[in-house]
Amino acid sequence: NPTAAQAPREFYERAIELAGNNDIIIAHDAAYSELYFDGRKPLSFLDIDGAREVGIELHSLSKTYNMTGWRIGYAVGNKDVVAGLTKIKSNLDSGPFQAVQEAAITALDSDESVLEGLRETYQARRDALYDGLSGAGFDLNRPDATFYLWMKVPEGQSSADYAGVLLEKAGVLATPGSGFGAPIPEYRVSIVADVYLPGLKVKPIGLAASLNHNSFRAGEEAQVKIRVGRDSVIAIFNIMADDQVVMLFPNNYAKGNLVKGGIDFVFPGEGSGIALTLSTLAGHERDAEAVFVSAIDPEAGAKLDALFKPMKPMSLSEFFSKYSKIADYAEDAVLAYEVVAAE
Repeated sequence: NPTAAQAPREFYERAIELAGNNDIIIAHDAAYSELYFDGRKPLSFLDIDGAREVGIELHSLSKTYNMTGWRIGYAVGNKDVVAGLTKIKSNLDSGPFQAVQEAAITALDSDESVLEGLRETYQARRDALYDGLSGAGFDLNRPDATFYLWMKVPEGQSSADYAGVLLEKAGVLATPGSGFGAPIPEYRVSIVADVYLPGLKVKPIGLAASLNHNSFRAGEEAQVKIRVGRDSVIAIFNIMADDQVVMLFPNNYAKGNLVKGGIDFVFPGEGSGIALTLSTLAGHERDAEAVFVSAIDPEAGAKLDALFKPMKPMSLSEFFSKYSKIADYAEDAVLAYEVVAAE
């Protein structure tokens, strides 16, 4: 907390040795010990030999049982340290509200399956956020535990600045990494929102997609390179800086969007007479945009033309509302890029 990483046994052993040699008390914050992923249960500080002689472990029901704000937890470990903590705590307040204590008893007496269900929920959210952001080109770590995910910000921006961009442009609330110590070029996103996870109802398609560049000068042309593992219906959309979305392909000039498996497909193709020329919004020096590529099972019966019209702008919410009708039969990729105004 808040790194979303797990400390190895050797880390605790060195900390215990240091504390023992220098008369230091260790207070191990294990608030997120039950929110771990991929079956990788973290070590308890108290699992390590010598830990009970030098410190205590703290745990919070706020995280484990979604009781955030109720302020109830416990400390275990060295009896003298716990006794000292009790003296300090007794002089601050009269204890948690009784209803909160009753709820905590119920939580601690509950079956382990309750925690398994919570871990499954948070792991699904982690996977959705990690896959989406990494697919969009962000540099990030896949968290082992907790409900936080750390990512590097684009070059030339501070974490505070980019957190503002995310909020303004995408409605995503992120925490600047600089809030956790010396300024660092990272920001943190909490994976606490419900997500729609398409349940792919067809066999895997094997979509791979890329752009010819991830940074363009205004006036330069973009190309999208796509390969699928089996025959698929392809749709390409542009998510623009003004939060409008248009379908680039298929269009009135290039309608054949059934792509053969194992063969590279490029849009716009050479000699097609179509160019994807990029520009910034009026008055903007730099814009962030994305290409959204979808590969749809041709046997699913999804009617693209009934949902989307070529080059007809729609809002982001309208796009995703429509796309959710075919998402279970498709694989998709988000290709992020920037456009810089011409000098």
